[in-house]
Amino acid sequence: MKCNLSCYGCYAGDYQKSLELSLEEIDSVLTQMKEMGVYFAVISGGEPFFKDDIFEIFRKHSDMAFLVFTHGVDRRGYGGATHRGRQCHARLFP
Repeated sequence: MKCNLSCYGCYAGDYQKSLELSLEEIDSVLTQMKEMGVYFAVISGGEPFFKDDIFEIFRKHSDMAFLVFTHGVDRRGYGGATHRGRQCHARLFP
């Protein structure tokens, strides 16, 4: 996933953008998880909140618990990502 930081030791910069999952693929994976009885998912990045419409996924799968690893800064450099997460009743741990 994309990220606006270049943290020492972060693996995210080693992956090509072509390997990033689409929202449809994420939705499919979460649906398959629930079919197997798994209702907990860890979301990491890069920065998960740079993914367009990620909050739609959280709302669609509101019966799941998500642990989101984030630096809590949106693309503009503000804490807007965590505010948006609270709007969809997500528990975020920056």
